Amino acid sequence: MTRVLEAGLAATPDSGFMHPGDLRWRAFKAHGFPLSELIELWEDDGRVVGFGFLEAASEFSAQVEPERRGSELEQEVLAWCHAGVLQWRAENDLEPRCEIEVFADDSVRGEMLESMGYRRTGAGFVAFKRTLAEIPEPCVPDGFEVRGLQDRDIDSRATCQFEAFTPGSRTTPETWRALMANAPGYDTDLDTVVVAPDGTVAAAALAWLDRANAIGLYEPVATRPTHQRQGCGTAALLRGLHTMRAHGMTTAFVATNVTNLAARALYTAVGFVDRNHGFEYGWRP
Repeated sequence: MTRVLEAGLAATPDSGFMHPGDLRWRAFKAHGFPLSELIELWEDDGRVVGFGFLEAASEFSAQVEPERRGSELEQEVLAWCHAGVLQWRAENDLEPRCEIEVFADDSVRGEMLESMGYRRTGAGFVAFKRTLAEIPEPCVPDGFEVRGLQDRDIDSRATCQFEAFTPGSRTTPETWRALMANAPGYDTDLDTVVVAPDGTVAAAALAWLDRANAIGLYEPVATRPTHQRQGCGTAALLRGLHTMRAHGMTTAFVATNVTNLAARALYTAVGFVDRNHGFEYGWRP
């Protein structure tokens, strides 16, 4: 699956494909289901050439090798995801609906979805990128510390994540430990935390590496509501960019919901620029 995404990013780095770190985060964050129930693989002579991933109650991702975009294989993957979401929702007495995010310039995917009855919902995302040639040094408020995650931080790291994304977050110390133990490529040095004087994690930014393309990714980025507008999120991002570069990355990616104006301002402030945007496509009967 990682090879499919690496090939896709090599062919079209700013459109059409998720970063391998995005796959790892989505697969190993708290969702409560075995991956065998969420992911279907398509192979050719023993090599994975595409996959479908049922991510949430109504959302899914579908990826195929770049040379197979627009093919019957991509249609088959989309159809499997669509059916899987609807089956799960029916089994749980939920109204039938499906959603998937698509880059705005990915006309091939958009046309396929429209032929299946999908339409743009009005929701969307903004994708950013930044070169790692020149990075300011992180600066934290007096008494704060910015560094990689340590064992004593884990409970507070999870709480920071939960508070930043509540309502909706299902992060707990147990799920964060499971992510650390199971997600390929997770590294505490890449899990930057800003620690307040009382020892609690005020902000954090988790980085993932695509070594084949030298592209780093932030997913997720979190600041506790009580520590917003103090420079903690900026410090976490800048320290993480230095760490990405130390691991050989030349570019960094990050994305956020189009309505998250605070995150968009934060990423722009640390040197990220728009690389693309996208839409949510939804299906209703």
